[in-house]
Amino acid sequence: MKHIRKLKKKDGFSYRVRFCVNYKEITIGTFNTEKQAIIERDKAYSKYGIIPVTQGKLTQKELQTLIHYDAITGIFTRKNRTGNAKVGDILGHIHKRNGYLIISIRNTQYRAQRLAFLYMLGYIPDIIDHDDQNKINNAWNNLKASNSSENAKNAKRRQDNKYGITGVSKDSNGSWRARISDNTKKVILLYQGPDFFEACCKRKAAERYYNYHINHGRTK
Repeated sequence: MKHIRKLKKKDGFSYRVRFCVNYKEITIGTFNTEKQAIIERDKAYSKYGIIPVTQGKLTQKELQTLIHYDAITGIFTRKNRTGNAKVGDILGHIHKRNGYLIISIRNTQYRAQRLAFLYMLGYIPDIIDHDDQNKINNAWNNLKASNSSENAKNAKRRQDNKYGITGVSKDSNGSWRARISDNTKKVILLYQGPDFFEACCKRKAAERYYNYHINHGRTK
């Protein structure tokens, strides 16, 4: 039971309630029944502004109670004291592998852009696109609900790309090839020949035709 410790005594058990607030340990008291301990713990939660951890799916209402999301800056801050955390603390850390801003809510880690959608609209899309490709820019006007096809049209250039243009490659015989995926995910051959510049032009023209994002293929 959260913040309740069961203690053995000669004639049974007692239940002690204590927790930390702003680096200070606070003991509420020791009670003869678990029910009374829960009642006193919940009173203390209210007194000290602590939001108890609940079970089940995170809702928009609960999220808005726990944190504040600044839609202009994209910054998330804490609204309540929990343990050693203070009101107004900026939330989130950058994941070392995927580069997204990660925020922990109820012992579950969420990508910040997903929390932004839940906070603003009450649901989380399957895919969320950062318009400027900056994974930690979670300003509301930089986020867009997307699908796999649309998301692919605003992808960064792969690190293993040798020639600087997404969709342009060199064949083993030395000729250049330009390809692109259309709106049905079908791969179309745009050009195959000796001219690298022509291959790049064909690719860029096709990106405009198929409504690829202006930032598609960039590295930053």
